[in-house]
Amino acid sequence: MLQQKIIRCNSLIEEVQANKERKEGNDNAAKRNNRFFDAFNNFLIPILSSIKVIKSLPEFSFSGELNANLKRYIEVTQAALTTKVIVNPEGYHTALSKLYSEFKNCWETITKTYNESLLSEIAILRLVKSDTLEISQITRCINNIQNWPVKDDAVTLYKAARDKGEELLSEMKFDEEIKEFLQKVKDKQASLLDLSDKILNWIKSEQFEYKFLLTVR
Repeated sequence: MLQQKIIRCNSLIEEVQANKERKEGNDNAAKRNNRFFDAFNNFLIPILSSIKVIKSLPEFSFSGELNANLKRYIEVTQAALTTKVIVNPEGYHTALSKLYSEFKNCWETITKTYNESLLSEIAILRLVKSDTLEISQITRCINNIQNWPVKDDAVTLYKAARDKGEELLSEMKFDEEIKEFLQKVKDKQASLLDLSDKILNWIKSEQFEYKFLLTVR
């Protein structure tokens, strides 16, 4: 009788242990899956969606190395989703996090560099345009394209802002001498020596006399 109880007890212990091991196995699998899909949703999907959106901006492109690394992890992801086997989810997460940061840094650099000249010229419009709110909106929309991941509405606003900024600049008919003068005014470095006949004639023709004041330093 006692022997049967011992056997029965051992059997229950083994069953409980087996259930515990199965649960731990399921928990570990869930953790691996969560880590994989966390990287997939937070890093890979934003990269792919951004690349899709900026196809309408052919002036921007990423390096061959970045694109090759992206292709590699797309293939890794496709294999995992097809086989339903997650291999080294921590390594996958770390690699995609790094790739996301590389795309982000590259995007911020290339967009800032590309728009720097236009933004510098738009900034001097504040000196001669009465509607500075419009200038602020144009500047903000152009700067916002640097944000990563890139959203579709940001691209739409960016393209419209660049077009409007270039239109305003063309209306002002700035040549290089006028741009240089206005840049000096903006930087508070202009002097009477900068008031050439051409600059004075331009100020009078645009009726900007009231916008420029003399100071002594």
